[in-house]
Amino acid sequence: MLEKIKLTQNQFALVDDNLFDELNQYKWYAQKGHNTYYVKRNKKYNEIYMHRVVLNLECGDGMIVDHINGNGLDNRKENLRVVTNIENCHNRRIHSHNTSGYTGICWVKRYQKWLAQIVVGGKQVCLGYHSNILDAIESRKQGEIKYWGGIQYG
Repeated sequence: MLEKIKLTQNQFALVDDNLFDELNQYKWYAQKGHNTYYVKRNKKYNEIYMHRVVLNLECGDGMIVDHINGNGLDNRKENLRVVTNIENCHNRRIHSHNTSGYTGICWVKRYQKWLAQIVVGGKQVCLGYHSNILDAIESRKQGEIKYWGGIQYG
């Protein structure tokens, strides 16, 4: 089951019902991040993220929590996982200037072709130019398998 905790800015946090009483005893607030809101509270001079409390992680431990569905207000355990920074980047939303609708696929006007690409170890890797967008999408999927060990993120 799931419960809602009221936040500031007319927002609600989604939490598992077995954690509701523990989490609801504090005053939480919604803070806008880059692409979503996150749930925080203040404890002395530190900010505490709800998702870290749910996973029993300490502040400053270097661990990164990924919201699988991209919604920082959804703090159910099934939506949270501990990842590396690179894994977290794999689960990013499509950029606002993306015209193909697919991560890693863009139209190259100069060549009149679709370019499939992927980031590996912080560097952009070209997976090839394609006349057909479906071929570019397939190339990207194969790149995810080759470089990331599988299609991890939908």
